[in-house]
Amino acid sequence: MLITAVAAIIDLTTNTLNVSVVYSLPMALFARSARPASIWRIALALVALAYAGYFLGPWPADSDSWEKMLFHYRMVNRTVAASAVVGIALMSHFGIAMRRRWDNRWEPRKVQESDRDIFLEVISSFEQFQSGMMAVLAIICVAATDLISPAQYNLATLYVVPVLTCVKTRSRRFLWIVIAVCVVLVYAGYVVGPAPHIGANSIAKLQRSRRITGGVLFLVGLFVHIWIGIDYPRRRKGSSEAARMIAEQKDA
Repeated sequence: MLITAVAAIIDLTTNTLNVSVVYSLPMALFARSARPASIWRIALALVALAYAGYFLGPWPADSDSWEKMLFHYRMVNRTVAASAVVGIALMSHFGIAMRRRWDNRWEPRKVQESDRDIFLEVISSFEQFQSGMMAVLAIICVAATDLISPAQYNLATLYVVPVLTCVKTRSRRFLWIVIAVCVVLVYAGYVVGPAPHIGANSIAKLQRSRRITGGVLFLVGLFVHIWIGIDYPRRRKGSSEAARMIAEQKDA
């Protein structure tokens, strides 16, 4: 809540920074423990704050009408930041729904506990592989779009989605490889991509926006690193038990 409040205050009092990219961080934090209904309420509130900071805060000197504000490149960047928040909410909602669906298919009275643990281990291994592939594909899609778009469009904000996807891979090494690649691509999209089609006085704002994006990716990655550490010991214990049960069945 403190992160959200500070970001909202800064966003409502300045037009030199696109602070809305920071809203991905509290969304990731809430997605860890909130229920699906709460996740979408939080996402809606953060999206509303992203646009409120743009329209209710100080307007740029080159945008003196609603029409110019609506069709300004900063509006696109706000929408990208809002899309990142919605993407995190979708991922969290989908993960919770899938886990509940699989859990509900198993009734303790009809299925032995050993069979259930083995099945859940198989599903967990599939989730690891699937999440890794989704992260790689998401990076490719965002990078391909960012590298061909003018630098004033900060599409790199969407890299927060593949970083958060790494939770399901349960691999801290893979997580930090993804973070390193994404941070490099954040700056590559600005340096290698097409030059911005704006005035020279706005270049510094674009560079600050990219630096903020890189910082947010690092903070989200740090959160995911801790998240994996909390969940992994419990799952590793379950994996060991499942492996032991499989070995016992083979011996029998």
